[in-house]
Order: sequence, then structure tokens, then C-alpha cells
Amino acid sequence: MQTVTLAWQIEGQRQTYTLTGGRRCVIGRMNQGCDIILNSSTISRQHAAIEQVGETFYLWNLSQTNAIHVNERAHLAHRQSMPLNPGDTFRLGAVTFEVLGAPKITMKILKMRCAHCDRVVEYTPEAFCPWCGRALSNGESMFVEQ
Repeated sequence: MQTVTLAWQIEGQRQTYTLTGGRRCVIGRMNQGCDIILNSSTISRQHAAIEQVGETFYLWNLSQTNAIHVNERAHLAHRQSMPLNPGDTFRLGAVTFEVLGAPKITMKILKMRCAHCDRVVEYTPEAFCPWCGRALSNGESMFVEQ
């Protein structure tokens, strides 16, 4: 089961919260219905939510009036979402959160475009197109991140 840990500082004290996949975390100033409560007038009653979709955690803006600033360049408006990765930061009002965790591992897969049938296939040591049976030696190669 995957987790994401958030860290933030409020009134000079560092706080953390670890969210386990399958649960939804709501951030806001309202005592009921929020997992992380921030007592600040710059925070909406239910300002943001974080939930896992597939293998990725997403940040959602629940506020109709306040944007969320992500990595100091993106702004999430009401009902917009964005995937969260370790090292990301997001700001609700005056409070900045940091997403902690190990970096995501990405793999690069070599794929080739068959010069005969024009289909893209994963490269194998045999180097024959599974569709037309011709050699991939004259094909175009490319790396694809997964």
C-alpha cells in the first residue's frame, strides 16, 4: 500500500501527516470533515483534498474562492487537480506544504517503429516485428518512459 507524507510549518512548529492510499485527506479550517485543520482566515473551510487514483496521489482544489499554488508556478482553481510527487510544494493561504517521500522510479523502454508496417513495438533481442515478421534493423528507435 502506498503512502504520501505532507510536512508544513505553522506558528513556528513543524507538522507532518502521512496519508495511506485508499483514504481521502481533506485540508481546511473546519473542525468537522477535515483531516488537517488549519486555523487561518486565509484557508477555506474545506480548501483541498488529496486522494490516490491508481498509483498516483492527486491534489484537488475544493475551494470556490481560493486558489492553490503548486511549486510556485501552477495555480489550481476550483475543482482542478494535479498529481503530487515527492519534492513538490503547494500553498494554501499562507501555509506551504511539502510532499515527502522517495522519488518515483521511472523506466525507459526502447521501442522501435517497423520500417515495413509502421507499427511501434517494444524492442526485443530477436528484433523482428511481431506484426509483419520483418527485421527491425531499419526501423526508427525511441525511448519511452514508464
